[in-house]
Order: sequence, then structure tokens, then C-alpha cells
Amino acid sequence: MAESTCGCALLDICPARPSTRLVSNEAAFHSLRSFRVADDSTISDLNASVEKALDIGHNDIHLEVLGVWKDSLFQEMYGLPESLVGLLSQTIRLANEQELLHRDTSLDLDIVMTLNERTKILEYQVLSWKRDMEVPGTQEASSSTLGREHAKARAGYYLSLAVHQGLILFYYRRMHNINALILQDTVLKVLDFIKKSEESAMADEHYRASLLWPAFIAACEALDPNLQRSLLDWITSTGLRTSISAFTAAADIVQQVWKLRQERMDYTISWFNVMDHDRCPIIAV
Repeated sequence: MAESTCGCALLDICPARPSTRLVSNEAAFHSLRSFRVADDSTISDLNASVEKALDIGHNDIHLEVLGVWKDSLFQEMYGLPESLVGLLSQTIRLANEQELLHRDTSLDLDIVMTLNERTKILEYQVLSWKRDMEVPGTQEASSSTLGREHAKARAGYYLSLAVHQGLILFYYRRMHNINALILQDTVLKVLDFIKKSEESAMADEHYRASLLWPAFIAACEALDPNLQRSLLDWITSTGLRTSISAFTAAADIVQQVWKLRQERMDYTISWFNVMDHDRCPIIAV
């Protein structure tokens, strides 16, 4: 998530593309990895239904390969399925390649065709992703262990939905840079899921930190003043309650995006445009 709001890799020093895929050979486990697409990558890396081998799962720190890994602890550690975070990782990689490609004066048509194919496949996967569990029932939470676990499950469920909608916004901003007017229904969904997740969190202030990423992405795309106010108020008030500095940075960038869009009447402006050459991570919780 820090990488998604940074872009430092696209400035003066760009990390090289890995020469081989993580699944190519064991040597790839120990080579320098980056948020770029490996030279020999194929669309099989985007097959989310295959089962990851144990060695691939253990070494795939940046979620370079999609797939099911039975030993994954993402859900337990972060409250998010690995499949969802993997799609974010793939989107960052493709967006980085796309931006760097636009700077290249000598285009390789094979690379362009390969990236276009990956983009189409990834778009379908981002839009069609579904939580692999139903929303927990609506029984009232109590002070009992069962009540706490129930509330935690509901909060995590809506957290995943909020991040998924934020991922859709992120995909269309970074990959296609479409007009924000088209994204407003998705922005509303993010805010709705944030509120539902927060309501289920049993007043756990630190849990709210995990909601910052979708809140920031949605706030940057919000156009209606009331919607902007709701998202900014949430970011600001939650920052005060948690004392996490990333909330303050996010609130500042969000307002700069709104201001610049209004001045230029350009609804494709993003946080990258505001940060320009000072692309430090915004979300690093």
C-alpha cells in the first residue's frame, strides 16, 4: 500500500525489471525483486485459481504471482485476503510499466502487446473479485469472546469490500486515467463500506488505521462537496484519534488534489500530479 501511493521507483532511479519470473527457477528467489513485470513473465502469472507451490508462496514477498497459497497468513495478519492484495500488487506493476513505457523513445511492439493483454486480464480479475465468505450474521456483539469474534469478522468483511472498491478506483486512475465523473458510484461504495466496517469494529481505534488506504483513494476521486467533506472528516477525525501521521499527510494531499482539479477543470488529475517529483509514500501504516 505504501508502494501504491509512492511512485518513487519511477523517478531518477528506476529498479530494473527482474530478468526471470519467480516461478522460473530457484535462483529467482534470491534475485532482486521489484514492483515491475519480469522480462519472461507470461499471463499464467495472473491465474488466480491455481495453487501456489509452497516454495513460491514463501518467497513471493511482493505477491508477484497470483494464485492460492494454503499457508497464507494475510487474512490473520492484515484482515485482508491475499488474493485481493495480490491484485493490488499486479496493478502497481502494470501501472509502473505503462508509465515507464510512455517515457521510452524506442517502443518494443512485443512488450506493448504483452502489457495490453495483461491489462485486459487484470481488469477482469479486479472487477470480478469476490470475497470468499458471506457477510457474518447480524447478531448483536456482546462483551463475550463470541461477540468480539463476530464483530471482528464483520469488520474484516467490510474492510475487504472497501479495499476492493478502492482497488477499482486505483486501477482506473493508474491504468486508464479516466474521468473521475465515472467513478463516483464507486467512491460512494467505499465510504459506505468504511462506515459499516467501522461500526463493526467495537470501537477499536487502531483497527481504523487499516481503512486509511481505501479512504484516501476514494477521497482523491470524490467530486461532490458533501462526499468530499464526509471522507475528509473521517480521515481527519480518525487521524486525531489514532495519532498516526499518515492520516495528516493523506488529508493534505487529498485537498491539494481537489484544489488542482478545480483550478484546471481536469478530472483526471491524481495524487501523483500533486506530489510531482516528491513522491514519498503517503500510506505507510
